Amino acid sequence: MRLLGEKVPIFNYTCVNNFKHITVEDVLSPEHIQLFWNAFRQLKPSFETPEKIGSARRADGTAKKKNTGRFLNDIRPEPPIVSHFTNLLEEYFAVNRKTFPSDSVFSVYPIVNQFSHMIQYYENDNDGYESHFDVSLMSAIFFFHQEPKNFTGGELYFPQYNVTIHPKNNTGVIFSGSNIHAVNPIQVIDKSKQDYGRVSYSILAGLNY
Repeated sequence: MRLLGEKVPIFNYTCVNNFKHITVEDVLSPEHIQLFWNAFRQLKPSFETPEKIGSARRADGTAKKKNTGRFLNDIRPEPPIVSHFTNLLEEYFAVNRKTFPSDSVFSVYPIVNQFSHMIQYYENDNDGYESHFDVSLMSAIFFFHQEPKNFTGGELYFPQYNVTIHPKNNTGVIFSGSNIHAVNPIQVIDKSKQDYGRVSYSILAGLNY
């Protein structure tokens, strides 16, 4: 629950170059940002490579992404941040779902019944993710990094539409999982700093028949 006068997330449905998406600003309150970083530091020792956590593949079978991460759904007890992000989406779509065009993937949110939560960490030079699509109806990616920002790159790029989303701290974007996208490689500024890379919290929303 947010305190009186505290900022609430700002969602904005927009269409750029025919790319329909929702941007989000002020995703987490200061209290929940601290909760997020606590979860990140607790889980970081268990982060795994793309070969173990899943990745789109090149023709030769090798992983398209270079990072580490962890799916959160199988962790018990479930990290509190999981329910917070789920509620964040549900509250928004409960109020706004009827405002989307009928051909928009966002209009079908009420039938979504499966959410896969994941933290991904881009920590080293050239960490990134080549062009791919998600196995989901819609995907939500929220960006976090320590201040001051200690890397360049890491933009989320949608080549079909020539749209670039910059990974500004505590912001996010929601889009159709079928949209091809990529994470541009990062370059670290000060390699002596720990936990200062590009962190993303991803939610893949779909149907479990």
